[in-house]
Amino acid sequence: MLNTGSCAGAAIITGGASEIGLATTTRFLAVGWRVAAFDRDQVAIATLHKTFGEQVRIASSTSPTKRLWKPPSKTWPHIR
Repeated sequence: MLNTGSCAGAAIITGGASEIGLATTTRFLAVGWRVAAFDRDQVAIATLHKTFGEQVRIASSTSPTKRLWKPPSKTWPHIR
């Protein structure tokens, strides 16, 4: 059992629609956490959405969030 104290938390889970990531997503949702799950597997994402609906925020490699990511070299030019 997760020890969340008196209030639930929030989690961003990569690979959150399959295997260990799915188990983590499921567990956090069960104890009231807000979860954002990211995954490349479109079938797993669809299943996660069908199972949990609006309880979980979902993003995949084809979602608009991908366009928001910038490589570190563009964000911090001094890092190569």
